[in-house]
Amino acid sequence: YEILQKKHFNPISIHSKLSQADRTVNYDLFKKGSHNLISATDVFGRGIDIKTVDHVINFDFPQRI
Repeated sequence: YEILQKKHFNPISIHSKLSQADRTVNYDLFKKGSHNLISATDVFGRGIDIKTVDHVINFDFPQRI
């Protein structure tokens, strides 16, 4: 999220450290199209269907290096 911000992508984020109210606000902003990039943990990815989303990139850090 922070790297995307520094590169001027105007992302929005959703993660477990946000309150449910803040997650809902961010979700609504993304769904309405005011942000075209979202950085989210798996807390967001279950059961979400937004018709305007064209691409999803799933990235997991390795457990061991």
